[in-house]
Amino acid sequence: MTGFTRKMQARYTLYLGSPIQRFLISGVLLTALWIDSIVFGVLLVLFVSGLQASLANEAVALRIPPVALLVLVSATGLLNDGRFSALVILGAIISTPILAGIGRTEEQKLSSEIVKILSAWLPLAVIAMSLGLLSARDASSAALFLCLIFFHDIGLYVSVRSQSQNRYVPLLAMIGSLALLWTSIQMAATSLPPDGFVPVAIGLALSISAGRVAIALWTSDPPASICLASSYFLSAPIWTLFVLFLVP
Repeated sequence: MTGFTRKMQARYTLYLGSPIQRFLISGVLLTALWIDSIVFGVLLVLFVSGLQASLANEAVALRIPPVALLVLVSATGLLNDGRFSALVILGAIISTPILAGIGRTEEQKLSSEIVKILSAWLPLAVIAMSLGLLSARDASSAALFLCLIFFHDIGLYVSVRSQSQNRYVPLLAMIGSLALLWTSIQMAATSLPPDGFVPVAIGLALSISAGRVAIALWTSDPPASICLASSYFLSAPIWTLFVLFLVP
């Protein structure tokens, strides 16, 4: 096993958080979703914004731009308009280099600052925006997705703590989520059609793993807030697309 492979395996499981922490986050979000999709969306925006602001290492003045972009993009999910959300996130990405250039010293590389700001707001914004859209369209699918990610991350935590074979850790973590997905579809606990299990299962497994790998490669020292949400990064928008296209 090469040094790069060992490093990737370590970063793949970086900052999983405790099971209690995962349970509390999932429980609060599911309760808000049960109350109302708007309540869920607002709480989600506040949660990701507070998470980013509290865990950022920069001074307060330097936290404002990424948090502002995070709130702006995340809040568009409440409007239940995918096209508008896409335009807003595109505008936010385009404006990031401008924000990165403001107040930059000569010692700081512009490219490094752009990556730093993007990593501070983009992953969390994509998650919040996707789940906001999903909750407005199909609350049961949003609830199922939160449960699937919870089971995956708990499985990943247990696999790492039990010192299982490192090469099989992602697969072992995925088993619980896929079993829950299959059971939910067979029992009609979700709006997804029975014949949609295979494509949804493949898309979910690949997007969760790809999201964790992307966050691991994003920066040399990703903040804990981003690592905590890495399982959601690509799976949330992919899951939302599956629901929009597969659910009648």
